Amino acid sequence: MKDKKRIQALWREQHSHYRISCFSAIPDNPLMWAHYADEHSGISLGFKFPLFPDFFRVYPVNYYNTINPIEGTTILIRIIHYWLTSKSHHWAYEKEFRAIAKNNTEKIKFPQEWLTEIIFGCRVSEKDIEKTVRLVRNKLKYKTIKIKQVEIDPDTFSLTLITLYDIQNHKNKLK
Repeated sequence: MKDKKRIQALWREQHSHYRISCFSAIPDNPLMWAHYADEHSGISLGFKFPLFPDFFRVYPVNYYNTINPIEGTTILIRIIHYWLTSKSHHWAYEKEFRAIAKNNTEKIKFPQEWLTEIIFGCRVSEKDIEKTVRLVRNKLKYKTIKIKQVEIDPDTFSLTLITLYDIQNHKNKLK
Protein backbone atom coordinates (compact mmCIF):
# COMPACT_ATOMS: atom_id res chain seq x y z
CA MET A 1 0.00 0.00 0.00
CA LYS A 2 2.80 2.42 -0.82
CA ASP A 3 1.18 3.59 -4.07
CA LYS A 4 -0.46 6.89 -3.08
CA LYS A 5 -2.75 6.96 -6.11
CA ARG A 6 -4.03 3.49 -5.28
CA ILE A 7 -4.63 4.50 -1.66
CA GLN A 8 -6.51 7.64 -2.75
CA ALA A 9 -8.66 5.64 -5.20
CA LEU A 10 -9.44 3.10 -2.50
CA TRP A 11 -10.37 5.85 -0.07
CA ARG A 12 -12.67 7.58 -2.60
CA GLU A 13 -14.42 4.30 -3.38
CA GLN A 14 -14.86 3.29 0.27
CA HIS A 15 -15.72 6.80 1.50
CA SER A 16 -18.99 6.83 -0.45
CA HIS A 17 -20.26 3.86 1.60
CA TYR A 18 -20.14 5.69 4.95
CA ARG A 19 -22.17 8.40 6.65
CA ILE A 20 -20.75 10.31 9.60
CA SER A 21 -22.24 12.64 12.20
CA CYS A 22 -19.81 14.44 14.50
CA PHE A 23 -20.32 15.28 18.17
CA SER A 24 -18.34 16.84 20.98
CA ALA A 25 -18.24 15.77 24.61
CA ILE A 26 -17.92 19.39 25.74
CA PRO A 27 -20.83 21.79 25.20
CA ASP A 28 -19.15 24.77 26.87
CA ASN A 29 -15.92 25.22 24.91
CA PRO A 30 -15.67 28.82 23.58
CA LEU A 31 -13.65 27.70 20.53
CA MET A 32 -16.37 25.23 19.53
CA TRP A 33 -19.01 27.96 19.75
CA ALA A 34 -16.87 30.39 17.76
CA HIS A 35 -15.93 27.88 15.03
CA TYR A 36 -19.08 25.80 14.63
CA ALA A 37 -21.99 27.88 15.94
CA ASP A 38 -21.64 31.13 13.98
CA GLU A 39 -19.70 32.92 16.71
CA HIS A 40 -22.17 32.08 19.50
CA SER A 41 -25.27 32.78 17.35
CA GLY A 42 -26.12 29.13 16.68
CA ILE A 43 -27.20 26.10 18.66
CA SER A 44 -25.76 22.87 19.96
CA LEU A 45 -27.81 19.71 20.28
CA GLY A 46 -27.23 17.28 23.15
CA PHE A 47 -27.86 13.57 22.63
CA LYS A 48 -27.92 10.48 24.78
CA PHE A 49 -27.24 7.40 22.68
CA PRO A 50 -27.94 3.83 23.69
CA LEU A 51 -24.83 1.74 24.26
CA PHE A 52 -25.17 -0.15 20.97
CA PRO A 53 -27.51 1.54 18.48
CA ASP A 54 -28.79 -0.71 15.69
CA PHE A 55 -27.90 1.32 12.62
CA PHE A 56 -24.60 3.05 13.48
CA ARG A 57 -21.73 2.94 15.96
CA VAL A 58 -20.23 5.77 17.99
CA TYR A 59 -16.44 6.01 18.19
CA PRO A 60 -14.14 8.50 19.89
CA VAL A 61 -11.84 10.39 17.56
CA ASN A 62 -8.14 9.74 18.09
CA TYR A 63 -5.72 12.64 17.79
CA TYR A 64 -2.23 12.10 16.42
CA ASN A 65 0.96 14.11 15.93
CA THR A 66 1.81 12.10 12.81
CA ILE A 67 -0.08 9.99 10.29
CA ASN A 68 0.55 6.31 10.88
CA PRO A 69 1.69 4.45 7.76
CA ILE A 70 -0.59 1.74 6.40
CA GLU A 71 0.86 -1.75 6.44
CA GLY A 72 0.13 -3.98 3.46
CA THR A 73 -1.15 -6.77 5.70
CA THR A 74 -3.63 -4.61 7.62
CA ILE A 75 -7.27 -5.61 7.24
CA LEU A 76 -9.17 -3.09 5.08
CA ILE A 77 -11.85 -2.37 7.69
CA ARG A 78 -9.16 -1.39 10.22
CA ILE A 79 -7.65 1.01 7.69
CA ILE A 80 -11.03 2.58 7.05
CA HIS A 81 -11.76 2.81 10.78
CA TYR A 82 -8.41 4.58 11.28
CA TRP A 83 -9.22 7.05 8.49
CA LEU A 84 -12.70 7.75 9.84
CA THR A 85 -11.65 8.27 13.46
CA SER A 86 -8.32 10.11 13.20
CA LYS A 87 -7.46 13.80 13.26
CA SER A 88 -4.48 16.02 13.88
CA HIS A 89 -3.57 16.62 17.53
CA HIS A 90 -4.34 20.31 16.93
CA TRP A 91 -8.06 19.46 17.13
CA ALA A 92 -7.90 17.55 20.43
CA TYR A 93 -9.75 20.33 22.28
CA GLU A 94 -12.91 19.22 20.41
CA LYS A 95 -13.10 15.88 22.26
CA GLU A 96 -14.98 14.58 19.25
CA PHE A 97 -17.06 11.44 18.82
CA ARG A 98 -18.35 10.21 15.48
CA ALA A 99 -21.49 8.24 14.70
CA ILE A 100 -20.56 6.12 11.69
CA ALA A 101 -23.00 4.18 9.52
CA LYS A 102 -21.93 1.90 6.67
CA ASN A 103 -23.86 1.23 3.45
CA ASN A 104 -26.32 3.96 4.24
CA THR A 105 -27.23 6.36 1.46
CA GLU A 106 -29.25 8.70 3.67
CA LYS A 107 -28.34 11.02 6.49
CA ILE A 108 -27.96 9.42 9.90
CA LYS A 109 -31.30 9.77 11.68
CA PHE A 110 -31.87 9.66 15.42
CA PRO A 111 -35.02 8.72 17.31
CA GLN A 112 -36.63 11.75 18.94
CA GLU A 113 -36.02 10.51 22.49
CA TRP A 114 -32.25 10.57 21.96
CA LEU A 115 -32.26 14.38 21.75
CA THR A 116 -31.95 15.54 25.37
CA GLU A 117 -31.08 19.23 25.13
CA ILE A 118 -30.87 22.25 22.89
CA ILE A 119 -28.21 24.75 23.87
CA PHE A 120 -28.35 28.25 22.42
CA GLY A 121 -25.33 30.47 21.95
CA CYS A 122 -25.07 33.59 24.07
CA ARG A 123 -25.95 35.80 21.07
CA VAL A 124 -29.29 34.11 20.34
CA SER A 125 -32.22 36.38 21.20
CA GLU A 126 -34.80 35.53 23.84
CA LYS A 127 -37.46 35.84 21.14
CA ASP A 128 -35.78 33.15 18.99
CA ILE A 129 -35.37 30.89 22.02
CA GLU A 130 -39.04 31.22 22.96
CA LYS A 131 -40.07 30.54 19.35
CA THR A 132 -38.00 27.35 19.41
CA VAL A 133 -39.46 26.29 22.76
CA ARG A 134 -42.98 26.65 21.37
CA LEU A 135 -42.00 24.61 18.30
CA VAL A 136 -40.34 21.89 20.37
CA ARG A 137 -43.15 21.68 22.93
CA ASN A 138 -46.26 22.22 20.80
CA LYS A 139 -45.52 21.17 17.23
CA LEU A 140 -42.77 18.57 17.58
CA LYS A 141 -44.24 17.28 20.87
CA TYR A 142 -40.95 16.70 22.68
CA LYS A 143 -41.65 15.49 26.19
CA THR A 144 -38.21 15.29 27.79
CA ILE A 145 -35.81 17.97 26.66
CA LYS A 146 -33.93 20.79 28.32
CA ILE A 147 -33.42 24.18 26.72
CA LYS A 148 -30.19 25.84 27.78
CA GLN A 149 -28.09 28.85 26.87
CA VAL A 150 -24.41 29.57 27.30
CA GLU A 151 -23.28 32.68 29.10
CA ILE A 152 -19.78 34.15 28.90
CA ASP A 153 -18.11 34.90 32.22
CA PRO A 154 -16.71 38.44 31.75
CA ASP A 155 -13.83 37.76 34.16
CA THR A 156 -12.57 34.47 32.74
CA PHE A 157 -14.04 34.16 29.21
CA SER A 158 -15.28 30.71 30.21
CA LEU A 159 -18.81 29.58 29.35
CA THR A 160 -21.54 28.54 31.75
CA LEU A 161 -24.64 26.54 30.79
CA ILE A 162 -27.89 27.98 32.14
CA THR A 163 -31.07 25.87 31.98
CA LEU A 164 -33.89 28.07 30.65
CA TYR A 165 -36.62 25.48 30.18
CA ASP A 166 -37.15 21.93 31.31
CA ILE A 167 -39.90 20.68 29.00
CA GLN A 168 -40.49 17.51 31.06
CA ASN A 169 -41.00 19.35 34.33
CA HIS A 170 -42.52 22.51 32.79
CA LYS A 171 -39.99 24.68 34.58
CA ASN A 172 -38.53 27.76 32.99
CA LYS A 173 -36.34 30.66 33.92
CA LEU A 174 -37.46 33.00 31.13
CA LYS A 175 -40.30 35.47 31.58
